Amino acid sequence: MLRVPGDGETVAPLMAPIKKIGLSVRKMESEKDSETAESDDEAVGKENNSAEWNTNAQADDKDKAQVWRYGLLGLLFPVSLGALVLFWQLVEKQDADSQKFTDEVDASAAFDSDAPLELEVSDKIELQTIIRRGESSFLNEAESLARRFLIATHVDEILPLVNLSGGVEKKIRDYHRNGKIKPLRMFKFNANGKPNYKGRYTFVRILTPDNETKELGFIETEAGELKIDWESWVGWSEMSWKDLLIAKPTKPVLVRVQVKVVDYYNFGFSDDSKWRSYSLTSPDGKSVLYGYVERGSLLDQKLQPASRSETVAQTLKIRFPEKRLSGSQVLIEEQVADGWIVSP
Repeated sequence: MLRVPGDGETVAPLMAPIKKIGLSVRKMESEKDSETAESDDEAVGKENNSAEWNTNAQADDKDKAQVWRYGLLGLLFPVSLGALVLFWQLVEKQDADSQKFTDEVDASAAFDSDAPLELEVSDKIELQTIIRRGESSFLNEAESLARRFLIATHVDEILPLVNLSGGVEKKIRDYHRNGKIKPLRMFKFNANGKPNYKGRYTFVRILTPDNETKELGFIETEAGELKIDWESWVGWSEMSWKDLLIAKPTKPVLVRVQVKVVDYYNFGFSDDSKWRSYSLTSPDGKSVLYGYVERGSLLDQKLQPASRSETVAQTLKIRFPEKRLSGSQVLIEEQVADGWIVSP
C-alpha cells in the first residue's frame, strides 16, 4: 500500500547507497579461476588416458583381425588350389574328348566341308507322326478314325482302321469269335488336351459316356497311313484269361496286365526275403494273379513302379510253376514292354 508522509516526517531514500567492492571480490575470482584450471587439467588427463586406452584397444583389435584374416586365408588356400586343379582337369578332359571326336570323324571318312553329311540307316531319326503331320492335322485325322472305330459293331468295320502288321487280323478274329463288337462310343476326344508319345506311337485320351478315360494309340504305317493300334486298346494276350486260368501253362505266355506291388507271400512263395510279389490284374479288371520275381534282380527293378501305391500297365511273360500249391500264383519270366505297346 502507498502511504503519503505527513508534515515534518523524513522520507526514506528510494535506492540504497552504492558501496565499492574491495579486494575480497578479486580474491574470489582468482580462486574460481584456479579451480577452473585444475578441473581443466584433470579433464585433459582423463582425455589423454582415454586416448591411450583407445589406441591400445585398437591395436589389439587390429592384431586379432590379422590373426583371423591369416587363418581364413590358410583355410581357403587348399580349397582354392583344389578347385583350380579340378578346373584344369576338366579343361584337359574336354580338349581330349574334342580331339577324340575330331580323330574319329577324320578316320571315318574324308569329305568336302560343303558336301551334305550322309548318315547310316541306323543313325537316321524317325520323326513321330504328330511332328510330320502337324498337331492340328493329326488330331483331325485321328479323331475321325477314333469315332469310326468306336461305333463299329463288326470286325469287318474295324479292319480298315487298324494296323494289321504282325498277324493282327487273325488276333482280332480270334478275339471276337462271332465277329460282333460291342460299340463303346466316345464322349470327348483328346480329353486332356495333349497327345502322349512312345516311340513311333502317339496316344490320345478319350472320355467315354460312362466317364471312363482310356488311351487310344495311333501309328503311321510304311505306306504313310494313320492307323489304330488294336492290341494295346483291348489289352490283347496270347491266351484269354479264361483259358489261362484253366490251362495254367508252365511255359511263358505273353499277357497285358495292370501291375502293383503287394505283400502276398504264401505257399511256395512264402519267403519274402527271396521273392517280391506283384498283383497282376487282367485288362477288364475281373481276374487277378499274383506274380513273383527274385527280390533285387534286374527284372524286379524294372517292374517296380515309382510308388508302392501306383498301378502301371505292363506287358509280361508269365508261367505257372511246375509244382504249384496255389492256382493264383505265377512266376514272372520277362518284361516284354513297359506299357501295353509292343514296338514292331
